[in-house]
Parts: sequence; C-alpha cells; structure tokens
Amino acid sequence: MSKFPTPTAINSYAYTPAALAVPPLDNTEYSVFSQIGSLPRDLYVNPLWTDVIPPNGLHGHPSLLQEGTAAARPRSKAIQIRRPNQSPPCVSHNSRSKLEQQTDNRHGQGFKCSLQPSGLSKFATIYEPLWIRNLPPPLSVKRLAPAAPHVQPGYSATFLPAPLAFSSPILQLQNANSILSNPPPTLPFANLQPTVPEDPAKYRQYFTELLALELASLQEKARSHVLNHAPLGLEKPRSNIVGQLTTTTLGVWTLQVPGIREDAPRIFLGDMVLLRKIDLHQQAAQEYAFEARVIGSLKREGKVYIDSDTLWATEQALIAGTYQVEFKVNSQQICLMQNAVAMMSAMIQERRRLWWDHLLPTLPSPPASSALAYLFPSQKHIRQPIRNGIEFIDWIESDLNAMQQRAIRDITTGQHDVPYLLFGPAGTGKTKTLVEAVLQIVRRQQHASVLVCAPSNSAADTIALRLARKLDGEEMLRLQNPTRTLAEVPDVLKDMYCDVQNGQFVLPDWQTVMRYRVVVTTCIDAGLLVTARLTNAALLCAQSELGRVNPRSKPYLQAHWTHLIMDEAGQAMEPETLIPLSVIAPGKEERALAHTVRPVVVLCGDIKQLPAIVSSDHARQAGLDVSLLERLMERPLYQESEQHITCLAMNYRSHRGILWLPNTLFYNNRLQPCNNVPLSKWPGLPNPRLPILVKHVEAEDDWVEEGASWFNQAEVRECREIVLSLLAGPDRLRQSEIGVVTPWREQVLNLRKEFRDSGLWDVNIGNVEAYQGAEYRAVIISCVRSRPEFVPSDRSNGMGFIHEPKRFNVAMTRAKEVLVVVANCRAHSEDSSFRELLRLAMRNDFYLGPNLENVKVEDGAMSTLEITTFAEAPSASPPNGKQMSNHFAFVSNSMAQSLFD
Repeated sequence: MSKFPTPTAINSYAYTPAALAVPPLDNTEYSVFSQIGSLPRDLYVNPLWTDVIPPNGLHGHPSLLQEGTAAARPRSKAIQIRRPNQSPPCVSHNSRSKLEQQTDNRHGQGFKCSLQPSGLSKFATIYEPLWIRNLPPPLSVKRLAPAAPHVQPGYSATFLPAPLAFSSPILQLQNANSILSNPPPTLPFANLQPTVPEDPAKYRQYFTELLALELASLQEKARSHVLNHAPLGLEKPRSNIVGQLTTTTLGVWTLQVPGIREDAPRIFLGDMVLLRKIDLHQQAAQEYAFEARVIGSLKREGKVYIDSDTLWATEQALIAGTYQVEFKVNSQQICLMQNAVAMMSAMIQERRRLWWDHLLPTLPSPPASSALAYLFPSQKHIRQPIRNGIEFIDWIESDLNAMQQRAIRDITTGQHDVPYLLFGPAGTGKTKTLVEAVLQIVRRQQHASVLVCAPSNSAADTIALRLARKLDGEEMLRLQNPTRTLAEVPDVLKDMYCDVQNGQFVLPDWQTVMRYRVVVTTCIDAGLLVTARLTNAALLCAQSELGRVNPRSKPYLQAHWTHLIMDEAGQAMEPETLIPLSVIAPGKEERALAHTVRPVVVLCGDIKQLPAIVSSDHARQAGLDVSLLERLMERPLYQESEQHITCLAMNYRSHRGILWLPNTLFYNNRLQPCNNVPLSKWPGLPNPRLPILVKHVEAEDDWVEEGASWFNQAEVRECREIVLSLLAGPDRLRQSEIGVVTPWREQVLNLRKEFRDSGLWDVNIGNVEAYQGAEYRAVIISCVRSRPEFVPSDRSNGMGFIHEPKRFNVAMTRAKEVLVVVANCRAHSEDSSFRELLRLAMRNDFYLGPNLENVKVEDGAMSTLEITTFAEAPSASPPNGKQMSNHFAFVSNSMAQSLFD
C-alpha cells in the first residue's frame, strides 16, 4: 500500500514542469493552463513542503503566499525589527535542552560534522545562540516574479493539432499520487521495497516513494545549511560567471557560502534563497524577508551570486548588514523524473486501440509495449533480429578492436526490442565506440534521428566534441538548458552547435529540431523535448490524427527518434534515465510500428565507477542510486546470453601493473592490457619493475569554515616534491601530462596554490568527479584524511575515499605510466579496498611506510595480471612462492567466471 494519502481530483501530469501558470485573476480564483492537460483549480503544493520551490504550473498553498501582505505595507524609513515573543532562559552549553538539540540540525553554517569532541576543540559543532534558534518566521516575504518557462507557452501548438497540443500524450490516470501535492513522507517506511519490484504495476509507486524521500532529504539538508550571519556584498557583474540571468547592469549581490566547495549545499542556477536581515546587537530580525535567485557561483571561493528585484527596489541604506540565508530546494528535476516515471508506467499498462485496426487484420499485436521491454526486458520480448543487409562497414575509425566492431554492428544493423548494453571499464574505448556507432547510423540510415544523452554536461560536451569532428552545425544540435552560462560551454559547441538568443541558450523552433540528425543533451535537459511535446508518443499521435483526414492513407507510422544512445549511463538514477526514454518511447501508437523501425535504446557505461548522487540514505538503501544499466545487467536475459550486450575488456590506457588492483577488486580479472605502455624509469619507484608507489604520510588533516572542506598540508608538500622529481626524471614528462587528484576541493585549492608558487602552472589538479573520463601519463592521488573519528561523517555525506569503492576505482584508473598514492595508510587501512591496495603494495615492495597490524599480506587475493606479469618476465622479482601457490587456484577459478558472477 502506498505511503501517501490519495489526493483528490489530481491530474497525473500536474506536477511536470511542462505546466504553465497564468497569473491569478483575483485572490480566490486561479486560472491554470497546462500544455499537457488541465490542472485542477484547487491544486497546490502541500504546505509542509516549506523549503521547496514548485515548478511552473503549481501554486504554493495559500498559507504560504504572503506577497500581498508585503506589497501592501508601505516601506519604512527605519529598520523594522521583529523580536521573539519571549526571551528564552539562559542555558549553559553543556546542559542544552531537547529543543536545542533538534534545532542544531536546522541552523548552522556550512557542513556539520556529526562528531562532538569533548572539551575545547576547533572541531566542535558550531554553536548558535538560542535567540537565533527561536526566531519566529517572517511575517511576510517579498517574492520574485515567477521565472520564465524554459519552453515558451504554445510551443507545441505550432505543430500539433489542437486536440493534441493541450492534452496528455498518453491516457491520464485519475487519483494519481503526486509528490508535491501530498505531505513529505514520514520515516521509517516499514515495508519499503528494497529493489525495483518485478511487478510492473508497482513500478510507479516504488519510484514515487523514493523520489519523495529524496526530495524530503534535500529539504532537510537545506534546513541544515541555514546561514545565520552572512554579509551581503555587491560586485560588478561578471558575465563569465553569472551568465545572462541577472536583470540589472548595476551589479550583482554576493553571499559567502563555504559549504558549496563540497556541494553542501548543492546549488544550481535558478535556485531560490530567502534573505532576512538580522541585528546581532539587538538580537532581533526584520519582520519581512526577500526572495532572491541564484545566478552564478564560484566554488573555489565559496561565493554565490544572487539577483533580486525586491532588493533593488529597497532603499540601499536598509540593505547593508548581516542576513540569515535559507536555501530553497528546486523541485524541477525531481518533478521531471516523477513525470517520466508516470509516463513510462502508463505506457506499460495501457495502449489505445488504433482507429485503423480494421485495416490490419493480419498484423500481429506486439507481445508487450516497448516501455515494458525497455524496463523489464525478457526473452519473450525478443523478435527475430532484422538486418538491413549491410555486410560490409566502411569504418571511420580504423583501429577498432573486434569487440568494438561487434558492438557497432549490433547497434547499427540489428533491431533490438530490448535495450542494448555496452559495458566497458575505464580505458576500454566506450565513448569511442559510441561515437563510431552514431556516425555509422547517420551515414547508413537516411531517415534516422539519434538522441544522444549523458547524465552530466561535461560528459555530453565530451561526446558532442568528438561528433563535431565529423558532423557540421546543420546535422547536430547540442541542446542546452537556458540556465547554463555561455562561459561553461566549449567555444566550438557554443558557436556552431547551440541556439543562442539574447545571450541565452534556447530550444530552436520545431522545424529546426526535426531537421537535425543528432541531438546531444543531458538526461535532465531532455525534459525540454518532453515539455515541448517533441516526443515520439506525441508525434505519432499527431500522425494518427492526421491520418483520419484521408481514410486511404497508409496505416503505418514512422517514429521520428529512431535511436537513444546514452553514455555514462551508470552515473544516472533510473528515473533520470526515464526522461530521455519517454522521449523515444512510441506510446500507444506503437502497434502501427510493427512493420517499420522501432526505437533502439543503447545504454553504455561502467557500473563500477561513480554512481548517481543520492541525498537520502533511506532512498539509497532502497536502490535509488542504482542505475538502469546496473539493474538490467543483473537480469537473466543479459546474464545468460551475449546477444544484447557487449563487454569491452581491452584496456588501451594503463600499464598492466596499474591494472592489477582494479582488475581484481572490480572487474573479476577480465581486463586485458593491450597498449604497450613503457615501464617508467622514474627513480622514485621502490620496485623498478612496477610503476606504482604507495607512500605513507604521518600528518594531521585540517578543515576550513567549520568542516566546509578538508586539506592536508603535509600531503600538499609531498605531492609537490613528487611532481618535481617526475619532471626531472628520465621519462621526460611535461607538466600537462601529470595529474593530481584528491576527494576534497580545499585540498585542490591548496595544491594549486603550492604548485603555482613553485612555477608548476600546467599540472592538472582536480577532484575525483572532475577526473571521470580523464587520463594522464602520471597520476598522484592525495587522500587527505588522517583523523579516523571523522570517517563516519565522510561516509554519511559521501565524501573521501574510505568506504567509497567506486570513487576509489575512478582515482586508481586515471594513470597511464605512473601511479602514486599519498595517504595516511593507517587511517585508510580501515577501508577494505584500500587494504587490498596495501596488501598488493607490501607483497610487491612498492609500499613506503610503517608496519600496519591490521593488514595481513597473506589474506589478499592475487590478480591474474599479477601472476601473468611474473610468468612473462622471469627476471622480475615475484612475490613469495608460497603465496603464489596459495592463490593460483583462486585466480584460475576467477578467470573462468563471468563478469556478473
């Protein structure tokens, strides 16, 4: 049974950002209009979602709409102060009340560590006075005008028949659960499904509950990041940072938000903040607050740029001072995902009978809808593959291996009713394979239109740049969200492959979009196509309706989007992947596609690297961070047959010694080093036969801004000395060929400062997330953490390397010739993955550090590559012979196992 109360008279698509709101006619009447259906007049966001910004088309509850009060009150010439109704009694720091303990989670500054050391400590939880915690809410809020919709009202009416332009493309479900119209979920969920249910009828409820948990968690974390004494600054506009979202040229307001260095809080362009002036001396606050919108950020400085018409309308003398800042959660992405879940669920369960069914007496009905085959693929969904007669392929890239060529043939010449999976560890050429597949589709299939997606803008830019080498601006569109700044986009893409109007990215008109052979975008930004109704479901409905005009018209339809190809699919939540899937899914008209090409879905990625970011621990435990790619790989269809999956195993990036650990821990000894990477001659290697060094550094880490981020200055100096030694070594490394990776942004800043002061301007320094997909001849990993008491906080916030195996795997697979790990090995030995690295290092003499009692060399398992390396190089110094004998049987069995065993 659902955990949400059944709403009354709610449209199943009411919560989608496609909905467009007309301003209220008066205080009681709301005329609401939607591109994909009429919204009930009494539809509001539940008042308990106090810190959530609804998407366009939803109203906040009347109790939350207080702008009329603020607008009616004349502006005062003096600061209006609102005091607490009753001054609380003084309470000592060591005898805090239950109320104080509860409000600690709501108010604070930056990232809060769960540990509270006893006695005097700089790491103690920051203390806020009781008068701040007990401040009543503001009497009124000076609100901003609603943000302009990303897709203009009436866009779909320019190409769809009137009955379709303003109706849902699939059957509307009555009494459907909506996240925002219902109250936030109450924990714990006793019967929360731990995995995606096999019953498709429960699919929608499962993900609706998880997305509600995620939104509730985002709201709670927003409350925990309230800034209680933030100065408000004014700077000259900087177009490279704030883009075109500002409404004035006089300047932009700035806030110092230290936690954004580590995405605590996570802030996006267009997000809303609430500003309320406080008086520290009088221990009081203004009775009204201002809404402001985020227009840019500078993470390395912890600075957020905001804009607010209401601030500019206030006398400047009243603005200066200290403010309490509350961050509002933008629900747009959650609503986009929930809408995609609802659409795909409806497609699974219902299909309308075609008006021309009587003309197709011999046409067999498909065994199930395409949506069902995409999400719950099984053998019964497989038809005989249809080949288009291509026996020979003129390869654009001439150096593709056999597995890459096989995958490209399967994608371009085969008909797959289920998703085709392309799994490839780091360095195996996944993106190269996808680029070749897209180019072959464009070359061979004249009527094909390909939607290429990735979870992040950086990944989408990468594949677009590679496609741009062969496709011109008339063939490919890089679809961008209007909130993205121009400075973020590579010049080649911005100048030739994007539609920019008035300094802002826009969705081109529908005729232009339909002409492109390839559209590259992110999963979330594919929601622009859903909002605009440029989906197969809507377009096929239009073809069907127009077919009524001529009863002798051909009863077969042609889908516009013929392929969905998704790169880095392992980094996306399943509901996130459903957004582009809802673009290409045929919907109710799919039966008419039986004799023509159906949309092909290709998911590509590495499920052993960085997963999707999920805020809610409960949602993560229930599987919200599991990608569709990972879930499908566990299904019997892909475990028992290779017909619809290709696993790339030939690594072209790294020296075989660097692959030892990831090959054993993450890839079941399937990796095959194929690039003849030379062995480094750097004299800093303890074992000259292996290009790896694990070096212990005994030094304490430190934090900034009460835990906003962490750094380790001793590791910074050690990394600098290693880089200088590498540059002076016989390998003739250039600065640009060296990368330094660390999990903490403050460490990135300290490394950059130290390196720049030493003249090392071209060394690449970044965090792990920025290094996904990157490679360098030499990579140095700075692990930072040395205080074990803060590891639980790291784990709960998804930071650092300890207990984060996928992040650790990303860092370990960036190097080509030399890998150096700098860490407090005693602290990191508590992590099982790092402990295997230490065993490997001790066994092969590339560890420099003290003896570690909890690391037993004999407990580790040898890698296949480790054994074959010594078998192929007898002159090398192998591990102890007894260890070789003990582990050989284990490795032999591992070689016979499948990747999925």
